[in-house]
Amino acid sequence: MKNLSFIVFIFFLSFNCFSQDSIYQFNEYYINLKTLEKIQGISENAKTFKEQSKFATRFISPLWFESYPAIAVVNERKIELKNNELFFSGINDHTGKKDTSFKYSSSSEDFLLTFSKVFVRIKKMPNKLIYAVLINDENGQNIKYLKLTHTMRIEDENGVKESPFLGFYAHTTDNIVFTSYNKDYPLTHVIDVNTCEQATQDFAITGIIRSEDEKKVQGFVEQIKDGNYFKITMPEYSWETENLNKHHNEVETLLKDTIIIMATYSKIATGADLKAYHAKTGKLLWKADVAQLKAAHSQYYNKVHLSLFQNKIIMEGIEAGGTYLQIFDIKKGERLYTDGIETNN
Repeated sequence: MKNLSFIVFIFFLSFNCFSQDSIYQFNEYYINLKTLEKIQGISENAKTFKEQSKFATRFISPLWFESYPAIAVVNERKIELKNNELFFSGINDHTGKKDTSFKYSSSSEDFLLTFSKVFVRIKKMPNKLIYAVLINDENGQNIKYLKLTHTMRIEDENGVKESPFLGFYAHTTDNIVFTSYNKDYPLTHVIDVNTCEQATQDFAITGIIRSEDEKKVQGFVEQIKDGNYFKITMPEYSWETENLNKHHNEVETLLKDTIIIMATYSKIATGADLKAYHAKTGKLLWKADVAQLKAAHSQYYNKVHLSLFQNKIIMEGIEAGGTYLQIFDIKKGERLYTDGIETNN
């Protein structure tokens, strides 16, 4: 009987420790990605798909329309940014309960990013016209200090004019990406936080292609030919695809074997498209039937998250007009699940 109880205990423990990678949180409830059924609740300390899958960084990368993280957690050390100062403590201090949550209370002028072995402070310095990018260990010891120019100062017969052009774009498990939002100064920087090396491209991007393990930036998406085409560039090949929705100026991608999944959308308007291409040739494999929100436009924002569970593409939209979750089959693009949007099927 004791052996049976022990087996039941181990099964229960295993379920709570390992099964949560198939549980996806959407709004106030959870979806079982294996069965596509809703779950009412999970154990309090369980980590879900968004927290423990290889796609976790996608969900914590700061969004341009939200506050930025003022807390980082590295090796059981919590680093807080308050009033231009850093404070260090253990993540169990004060509360007696482990808390690794990210607080979005900073601004894009000064914020923190968490990586596996380091944290990075990104501070915009208007007077010097640079971003200070400080790569630090868990104790705040500076490993590398990088400077990125964010504003060009141009002098002509009319005097001195300042032209801001560079902003933080996104980060992966190992990389930080900055890109230009001014067509007069096309530039993209990728920083590797492990080697502290910086690579620069002479174009601005509308999307990044992450490596299949999600760790590094493996390629880029540019908007070219007056926005009518997207150019996909990877180390061994590049190709172009027509942008049929001319207002789409942002691209989220997934790389799986020989397939690139691309969600295109506008950062300031509702809606999104989802397509699959052969990664090397750019051949269109399918276009998904994406359900669209019906939303009015006033100070609008839009962000699409893509992730993958087995052969299911997970597409979560965060719009000013509402949020939605849609799940598609990777082979044919068939929509398998929809939530947050009224549909006819």
